[in-house]
Amino acid sequence: MQVLLAEGLRLVGLQANEATVTGATKETVANAGVLLYSSYLGGELTEDGRAIALGANGLIYFAISTNSTLFPAAGTQYQANLQGVTDVIVGVMDFNQSSTASLLWDTYFGGSDVDEVRGMTLNAQGNVVLTGYTLSTDFPVTPDAAQPKSAGNGDAFVAVVNPISAAAFLVYSTYLGGKDGDVAYAVTTDSAGSLYVTGYTLSPDFPVTGDAPQIQWGGGVDIFVAKIKPGVAGRGGIQFGTFMGGQNIYTGNNIALGADGTMYVAGYGSFGLPSSANASQYGYAGGPSDGFLLVMPQSTGAPQSTGAPNLEWFNAERLRRAR
Repeated sequence: MQVLLAEGLRLVGLQANEATVTGATKETVANAGVLLYSSYLGGELTEDGRAIALGANGLIYFAISTNSTLFPAAGTQYQANLQGVTDVIVGVMDFNQSSTASLLWDTYFGGSDVDEVRGMTLNAQGNVVLTGYTLSTDFPVTPDAAQPKSAGNGDAFVAVVNPISAAAFLVYSTYLGGKDGDVAYAVTTDSAGSLYVTGYTLSPDFPVTGDAPQIQWGGGVDIFVAKIKPGVAGRGGIQFGTFMGGQNIYTGNNIALGADGTMYVAGYGSFGLPSSANASQYGYAGGPSDGFLLVMPQSTGAPQSTGAPNLEWFNAERLRRAR
């Protein structure tokens, strides 16, 4: 089995038993059962590889945060230069190619301050969907943005980009957050193009909707879960938004979508999270943090609840994060 990993600055395969290194680039072509491809990818300063995805076309899509001005360039770029303190790099690689030819395309993406990617997926159209956080007040957004301006002190962002055309690169982009810090860690999509995102917020005014399981900020670092509809400008583009948490630290690290639209969110948190009647673990087990699994249906009213208000199922499962 071939496995591809994003590990620091390297895109690597498993089971290496040979390698050649020339300068700053390391490449290996090997037979079955050994390392298939490995390469450094970066500029003169710091890169942080955060996400990788395999496209239906067999190409590899990646997302990196960088403060390098000399990050390797390929193809026609949306932004050819570093725009701020730290920018996102999104790119495409073909591991069947050798040397610099394996980097098919990449671009800087960001505003004039700190912009960092934390999650990525591909949608049904083959576009790249990015999420993370930005301190930039001029982060690129589209006219149909659900939140066209920064709300202050760092917001999450969600962006859909076209890796094929620089001219049509920015398909959709929006800020997401309130007056204090907001960071998104994971994003997924449905067949209709809606975007589902989770992370954490310190903002009491994070945008929530009337059917939220938790309408009020809990007073700490709270989980947020949101659904965004591209093509609907303004607050109406946020079709679902909720807090989840209390006065401690809680973070949504990953999100998945069921065939019926049910939202599954995993992460970690301290004590104070609600548990449903059918939870496998009803209470916080101790230590720095416990994992959790949150399952919420999409609805136009209050979801069916067992245990916590407006929650279908909240499982404070001790999935304790591996660090």
